[in-house]
Amino acid sequence: MQLFSVGQTISVSIEAVHVLGQHSQTVTPSQMKIFQKAEYVSCMFYIANLGFARTSVCLLIRKILPGRVQQCTALCFAIFSLLWCISGVLVTAFPCHLPRPWDFSLNKCIDLKSFVNYVAVSNIIMETILISLPLCVWNLRLQNTGRTLSVSMVFIARLGIVICVLCQLVIFNHSLSYYDLTYSYWLPTLFLQIAQNLSIITACLPYFHPFILSLLSGATKPDDLVFNHRFKSANRF
Repeated sequence: MQLFSVGQTISVSIEAVHVLGQHSQTVTPSQMKIFQKAEYVSCMFYIANLGFARTSVCLLIRKILPGRVQQCTALCFAIFSLLWCISGVLVTAFPCHLPRPWDFSLNKCIDLKSFVNYVAVSNIIMETILISLPLCVWNLRLQNTGRTLSVSMVFIARLGIVICVLCQLVIFNHSLSYYDLTYSYWLPTLFLQIAQNLSIITACLPYFHPFILSLLSGATKPDDLVFNHRFKSANRF
C-alpha cells in the first residue's frame, strides 16, 4: 500500500509542478503531455492503493469477528474488493487506444467521466459496507459500552474516506462544465490525495487498539466473547 501511495503522490506532485492550477491557454503541448502521463500513472496507483488497503482491513475484520458466517462474509468482501481493484487497474491501464493509452485528448478513449463516477460511487458503497460489518457485530456482542464505542470509532474513522470521495465526485463533475481542466482539476486531485492518505491511516488504526491487539495475539478469543454473551444472558433468566 505504501508503495502505491508513494507512487501516486510522486505522480500528482509532477502534475502540480508542471500543470495543475494553470489555465489551459498558458499550458504548452509538452506540459500537457506531462500532465496526461502523470495523471495516467496516478490513477492506477490510486485505485491500487484504495483496493489493497480495503482488502487489508477486510482480512483484519475476518480475524477479529466472532462466528463463521461473519468471517466468511468478511472474506468474500475481501475477495470482491481485490477483484474490484484488479479490474479497476486494468481498465485504467488501457483507457485509450494503444500505443498512447495515456493520451485522452485524441477522443479514442473510454467514457472517462462515467468511469471516474463508477470508481467514486463504488468506493463510497464499499467503504460504507466495510464500516457497517464490524459495527453491527460488535454492538451486538460486546458487553462493555466504552469498549464498544472505542472499537466502533476505529472503523468509523473510515467515514473520512467516504466524505473525501464524495466531495471529489461532486467537484469533478462540476469542473467538467468548464473547458479549463488543468486549472479546475486541482481541487478534485486534492480530495483524492486526502482520501488516499486516510485509507492507509485508517487501515493501520485498528492495530493500535488494545482490545483488537488482544484478539490478534490470541489472548482473547472472538468465539469466547459470543459464548460469554450467551452464558450471561442465560443466567439472567
